[in-house]
Amino acid sequence: MDGHRDGELHLRLGVAELRAGEPSALGTLRTAVDLGGGEPWWSDAVRALARALAYTGAVGAGVVAVAERHDDVVAGLEVADVAADLLHDAAGRVEAADERLDLRVDEYSYLIVTRRTGEAHDLGTAVLAELDEQRHPARGLVRGAMALHAVHRNEPAARAAEEARTGWVQSGGAGLGDGDVVIHRRADIVMVLTECGDLVAAEAAATELLHQAERLGEQSGLAIALLLRGSVLLHRGHLLEAEAELRDALRHAAAALPLAVPVAWSLLAEVLLGQCGAGAGDELVRLRPALHDDVAAGPADYVRLGLGRLALARGDAATALPWFEVVGEHLDERGGPGVAQLPWRPLVARALHGLGRSGDAQAVAAEAVRLAGEFGAARPLADALLAAATVTEERTVRRDLLEQAWATVEPTDHRYERAQVAVALGRELAATGRRAHGRDLLEVGLDLADRAGAGPLRDAAVDSLRGLGARPRRHRREGTAALTASELRVARLAAQGMTNREIAAALYVTVKTVEVHLTRAYRKLGVTDRTQLPADLRD
Repeated sequence: MDGHRDGELHLRLGVAELRAGEPSALGTLRTAVDLGGGEPWWSDAVRALARALAYTGAVGAGVVAVAERHDDVVAGLEVADVAADLLHDAAGRVEAADERLDLRVDEYSYLIVTRRTGEAHDLGTAVLAELDEQRHPARGLVRGAMALHAVHRNEPAARAAEEARTGWVQSGGAGLGDGDVVIHRRADIVMVLTECGDLVAAEAAATELLHQAERLGEQSGLAIALLLRGSVLLHRGHLLEAEAELRDALRHAAAALPLAVPVAWSLLAEVLLGQCGAGAGDELVRLRPALHDDVAAGPADYVRLGLGRLALARGDAATALPWFEVVGEHLDERGGPGVAQLPWRPLVARALHGLGRSGDAQAVAAEAVRLAGEFGAARPLADALLAAATVTEERTVRRDLLEQAWATVEPTDHRYERAQVAVALGRELAATGRRAHGRDLLEVGLDLADRAGAGPLRDAAVDSLRGLGARPRRHRREGTAALTASELRVARLAAQGMTNREIAAALYVTVKTVEVHLTRAYRKLGVTDRTQLPADLRD
């Protein structure tokens, strides 16, 4: 009896160590599992040990860094294999049906990050059928995980998004246990909605998770929710707001969720490069996760992608290309084409083009277009088409590709991508004799780039318009006309007497985002607080 009580104490201590990122969690939880056979909490100990293997074990002392060697990828996958096998064996040993089902759910979550995709699909399908039959509260979480797995396998985005929306509704009820765990698992659903282009639903869901994390006061949950919101805002082309959320995500992740640091850094790199181009390089290098040998493979690939983007922005295609190619090799090994979350092919095409390898660049770009077309989401398809247009040498083909990209992205919420395509197509039309139409598209691109906060793209649009003899409007406007739509909306509510927290709740954004908008609005309007806001904002 004393041994069993001691085992339960080890379980509690091990879970606390795991949340703190302590490497000692592994040994503590192994002891709990050894001591707890037959006890009601034994399956919880097995599940916690599996998490320790996959998170702490994969990164040594819990420090996330950049993996430089191929062997690290294999090691990371082997750790997930061990966790999945451990859960599978445990499910065969417990008698209670509900405990067995919980263990199988966790087994599925680890199988999907290994190369055992066939096993993962079969187990997920079987588990989901059982959960649906029982109307089990965890069915929405498994449905969301399966939708994310479908995105990784490049299955149609529309179907994955529909499954994710269903999963979100089903996972919103009671009975799901510890709140921070639910936040982490519902994050899968938000990622699917984001990558599939349902940005309104994704932003609302990410904000709901953020409010839940704030209520719990759970720092790893805050890191996840801020990361998700930052990703959504990046996809919407709201670069300033995305920057604020991702900087906060990076800070919380560094303190409580090291595995999220590389993802947050990579997304922040994309944001800052969009805002400042190569000028963001020094800060990105300063913020880059430290180099270590013992690192999980998946997070490292996000850092590689960010480093490659930075090198490409600096005009150093020779440095960029190996970063992108390694990401592609790893995704091929894991059985995922990387169309949505790690879009390496369009970047490889651009790097090859920069090295003068036009034929290779065109072949990679064509494959990117094909795969993105199969997936069906607007953002990756527009990115692939834009890359293909960049690397082609035939003017007619280039114009056709850009027109396809514009038709794809123009009706969407992807402001930055709309700006990119509008500027590229406007330039091409102007160069082929359709100056009026080209000038109109360049004006559209300039406006979108302005509102996105994309400085280099805005400057490119201005230069092209001046080259056509146009007089583009001045970037800086006066009074409330200088405010973006988001700044104006927040400033109006502030002028009406609402607090920052009330504004955040009303607009389904974070308090930090409200503060960013108000700070910019004050600066543009020449005021220092909300009492000085112009009277016309109260109307």
